[in-house]
Amino acid sequence: MGEKGCSISEAAKRSGVEAYVLRYWEEEGLLKVPRNAKGHRCYTEAEFAAIRDIQKMKAEGLSIKDIRDVKEHPKSRENREHTENKKKDYDRENACTVDSVSAVEEDKKQQFYVILERLVKEISLTRNREARYRRLDEAIRRQQESRRMTAASQEKSEHAKRK
Repeated sequence: MGEKGCSISEAAKRSGVEAYVLRYWEEEGLLKVPRNAKGHRCYTEAEFAAIRDIQKMKAEGLSIKDIRDVKEHPKSRENREHTENKKKDYDRENACTVDSVSAVEEDKKQQFYVILERLVKEISLTRNREARYRRLDEAIRRQQESRRMTAASQEKSEHAKRK
């Protein structure tokens, strides 16, 4: 990598963040990525450190606005306290939500499996019915063919008697 830096696609692979997210973070002012002579973004170790910081703050539950505030005023004690309070509020608000979301997801999974089980049974019954109807149809066709042959032989014998 050296002084040149790497492209946005390489940076995305290396950081585990999609390229469009890196562009969005840059657009929002969270990242300041230098450009080369052709205007392409050149990610260096400094940008990777900033990406890691942003990822850490996102993992802590901070919004883009909060992260921008922290980056603009990193030494501000009030800002840090405000951010910590925001994080605590976020954690409190989402603690119940996470439990209820997982319960809802589990309920949806259960409903899905019940529906899937019914569907599998219905498909099995349908296949069995179709096979039964096919066998019945074949038996009817054989019987009809047998009757046609019997009728044809009787007609031949009656025709032979008439002559």
